[in-house]
Amino acid sequence: MDLIAEIIKRKNATPTDALDIIKQLITDIITYEKLAQNKRFQDIQNPVVAKRCPNLHKATTETGYESALLRELLPVLISFTNRSYTTLELEERTKREEILDASYSIHLTVQDGARYTDDDENQLVLREPNIEDPTRYDYLVIKVTGQDVHAYMFRAIGANTNVTIEPVVVSRNNDTIGINSYSRLGNNDYPFGRINDKPIRIINGYMYVGDQPFMLESTVLALKTDIKDIAEYLLSVYQEGKKNNGSCR
Repeated sequence: MDLIAEIIKRKNATPTDALDIIKQLITDIITYEKLAQNKRFQDIQNPVVAKRCPNLHKATTETGYESALLRELLPVLISFTNRSYTTLELEERTKREEILDASYSIHLTVQDGARYTDDDENQLVLREPNIEDPTRYDYLVIKVTGQDVHAYMFRAIGANTNVTIEPVVVSRNNDTIGINSYSRLGNNDYPFGRINDKPIRIINGYMYVGDQPFMLESTVLALKTDIKDIAEYLLSVYQEGKKNNGSCR
């Protein structure tokens, strides 16, 4: 296929769910980091790695939208996390491949958190401990409009002011969760809602329902942006823990 025809084909096939693909890639990168601690699994083409990180494997071994998006995203993650990802290498592109990648019209900008506006629930929030002050956190907020990806970096953020939201109530199997305020930046160490008649808060990766802790999957929670989805997840964690005699998951 000639170059012009391939450009047209790619433009017509450009996905419209860039944020979902970014979430999938970052989820796979987190999984890959854990696997790569074992030298056997540092090769992205290892069958185990390919199965556990399908989106990352596709982005690093094939040409296409995922590959083009990862090339834009990876330098931002390196800057944000201060990790080199040396075992995650992208092959050099030919001039033709650079032109074809450009046909997707992906534009990624990185801005200071001061320019961020919390006006859109369709976003992804990542959190890392601050290197200089472990009591504070760095945040990376990613928002997407079409093929325009906006990344906002916050450095050394302490306790966040409670963020009031429209109350969300979810009921399932005789249990009810209500959320009255919630910070998508992850600082929810205060009673931000209730499950049944008990206040809930999140401290160091655990949801406390009253005095009872329930372990959360930090990656799962971090990748949820809709408050109702968060409520559904927290309620499911509580019910699973209650089913196991109230023990932590």
